[in-house]
Amino acid sequence: MADIDISNSIENSKENLIKAIEEYKLNGLKIHPNNTGMKVDDDYNVDLLELFNKYGLPVFIHSYPNSKDDNSATYRIKYLINKFPNIKFIISHMGAYQYEELLDTNCYVDISAILPDYVNKLGIKETNNILRKFGAERLIFATDYPSSRCLAPEEIYDRYFEILDQMDFTEKEIKMIAYKNIKNIIQ
Repeated sequence: MADIDISNSIENSKENLIKAIEEYKLNGLKIHPNNTGMKVDDDYNVDLLELFNKYGLPVFIHSYPNSKDDNSATYRIKYLINKFPNIKFIISHMGAYQYEELLDTNCYVDISAILPDYVNKLGIKETNNILRKFGAERLIFATDYPSSRCLAPEEIYDRYFEILDQMDFTEKEIKMIAYKNIKNIIQ
C-alpha cells in the first residue's frame, strides 16, 4: 500500500504512484485524512482516486471521526464511494460511531480499533448486531496492533478473539472475515 504525502504536488504524487504501480506492483492506496490534515473528499484525493479507479486498485481510508465535520467523516467517504463505485474501498475502524452512514454503500469495513470500543460501550449483543448490519461479506479482520484506546498491546489479540468467539458467525463467515474478503480484494 502507498500512503499520501500532500507536500508533493498532485502531478508529482500521480507520477510516483504510477511508477510504484507499474514497476513495483503496488496494490493499493491508504488515505489517512487526519494525518495529512486534508479532508478525505478534497480535490487532491479525488484526483488520486481517479488514478486508482483506472488501475482497478483498492483504497483504504482511515475513519475514526471525532466530530460530524471531521476530515474522515463518513459522509465525506460516502461521497467518494458513490463517485467511484468501481473502487473497492476498505474503511478502517468501520467509520467508528458514524458507521450508519456506510451501511447502504458497497464498501468493506475493517474492525480495527473499534471492536473493543463498541463492546465496552454497547455490549456484545449490540456490537454483534452492528457487524451483522454490514454482513460478513463486508467485514475484514484487523486490530490496529499495537495501538488501542482501551487495551495494552499484549491484550489486543486475545481480546479480539474473545469478543468474536461470543458472536454468532458461522465457520464460513469466520473465514470470510479472517482472510477471504481481504484476499479477494488484493489479489
